[in-house]
Amino acid sequence: MLESVIRLDETHLYESNHHARNFLDCVKNRSQTVCPIDVAVRADIVCQLSDIAIRTQRKIKWDPENEVIIGDEEASRMLTRSMRSPWHL
Repeated sequence: MLESVIRLDETHLYESNHHARNFLDCVKNRSQTVCPIDVAVRADIVCQLSDIAIRTQRKIKWDPENEVIIGDEEASRMLTRSMRSPWHL
């Protein structure tokens, strides 16, 4: 399977071996990066929620529209951390 050749009429995925270079090139030529920010954020959320579920040893209910954990205050607090003084939002 790994040796199969993708024909010209088939879908070819964008390939990048260096995300930082890809980003800088895309800034220069105003093209889309190999991993657009909305895709990267969604992928990161999955990782963060998995980590929270492992640490709490509980299932997590996620509201993707509001980007909140439902019904678990302890897990919700793990989505952010306090900022060091003098930084604040």
